[in-house]
Amino acid sequence: MSENALVERLSGNKNVSDADVAVLALAAEHGATAVMDDAYGRDIAEVEGIETKGTAYLVLSLVRDDELEADDARETLEAMLEAGWHCSPSLYSKLLSKLDEIA
Repeated sequence: MSENALVERLSGNKNVSDADVAVLALAAEHGATAVMDDAYGRDIAEVEGIETKGTAYLVLSLVRDDELEADDARETLEAMLEAGWHCSPSLYSKLLSKLDEIA
């Protein structure tokens, strides 16, 4: 299936933002991983066979790869929360534990 067909099908879905449609289409086109935190978008990706990772995964990956200091990663996660990123307290605790583990 072409990415244009995916865009056409998803564009009419009011539950998927234009940004998520674009991310999914680009990931499908390039055989890449879609970065998204929206559960509905991730469900669509699974149906379409598109791998997804969340934003927090990217932050932790940067620390793991020595591209970002652990303190900066914590500040980034806090800034994401302040900006409206949704994360359960248990997930946030797990992220901080994982950050401590890889730092």
